[in-house]
Amino acid sequence: VSCLKTEVSMPTLVINQSIPEGFLRKILQNNTSLQRLKLRFSFDVSSQIYHLCQAIEMNRSLVELDIIDQIRADDST
Repeated sequence: VSCLKTEVSMPTLVINQSIPEGFLRKILQNNTSLQRLKLRFSFDVSSQIYHLCQAIEMNRSLVELDIIDQIRADDST
């Protein structure tokens, strides 16, 4: 995550698989100018959701959040 030490223009980020919780938190807390975040994976434990919510609360540029639980989406077909 050292590439995020400087301000990075990243208006949209789509994550299709689970990544380390700390990495996503760093993206949300650093100067990324992130406006849209789309997560397409299931959260393994409730602590992941808690930490994600904390990081989102600190982010001032995020205007759109889309969370799709891929496991449940696959079950409905």
